[in-house]
Amino acid sequence: MAIIRRRSPGFFTSSSGHVFVLAICVLLSTEMAAAWTRDMCIPGDVYIDSRSYPAKGTGCGFCETWCSKQCSDLELPAVSYGCFVPGDTDYRCKCCCGRSSSSVSSNSSLPTLLTNVTESEFNGGWPQDYNICQAGEDHVWVERFDGRFCTKNPSCEETCRKRKRWLTRAECVAGGSAFPNPYYKWYEQCCCGVCKPPPPPQPPLPPPQWCTGMSSSESSECCYTTAPKSSPLCPSAFLPAPPNDMCRLEDIHVALNTRDGCVVWESRCLFVHLTPLSYLYAYVRILM
Repeated sequence: MAIIRRRSPGFFTSSSGHVFVLAICVLLSTEMAAAWTRDMCIPGDVYIDSRSYPAKGTGCGFCETWCSKQCSDLELPAVSYGCFVPGDTDYRCKCCCGRSSSSVSSNSSLPTLLTNVTESEFNGGWPQDYNICQAGEDHVWVERFDGRFCTKNPSCEETCRKRKRWLTRAECVAGGSAFPNPYYKWYEQCCCGVCKPPPPPQPPLPPPQWCTGMSSSESSECCYTTAPKSSPLCPSAFLPAPPNDMCRLEDIHVALNTRDGCVVWESRCLFVHLTPLSYLYAYVRILM
């Protein structure tokens, strides 16, 4: 500021002066943003930041309990939390509630304490102030009534559509105080890009299945796949071709290929004898 005051008044009215002041503003904004990152949460998860003043000696268990409760109120799993205690009663907590596919699939019942979060990351602005979008995308945030309303009533897609852009990322975030008087401000962060995002990856196809549990009415139908089933009860699922000379010329070849859902190949011969009275006698022997 002292350097600026020593400049002549014409400095501020010149184009170069405007550029210089603008450069300072950009530099300060960049430094503040760099002091606080969102890398602790998986993209798509709900992020909550708080600063509280509980009783002395509470410890980071305060942040863990707080995070679990916030996520439970949102009907989401608590994934991870951050804790920083700069003073006896000054607690700064961060929380990630699982909303992305990778977080929802986690079986953990308690959030994990992140130990790689640096002290500087607890001294930045509130979540909605941090730009989570890629270069060239519009960063828009919309204030929401509360966390449930934000997660249950998304508005980013409509927001981007009005801008004639595609939605590339959306997250619900909040900042406030957890104790003694809980108070949070909720926002929905939207990233609107000019390019349509790629579709989400398709879930893997289920493995091919062999016939199991067929009823008698379905015994003549079967499914054949390129990946045979393997199990202790079915040591080999390949169906061998019957030898050409297994049956006599006047006999009929019969095969049974199911047993309690297991692939079994049993070949037997039907003896056919035609009498002048056109009676058909058949004898089938099947080993069960």
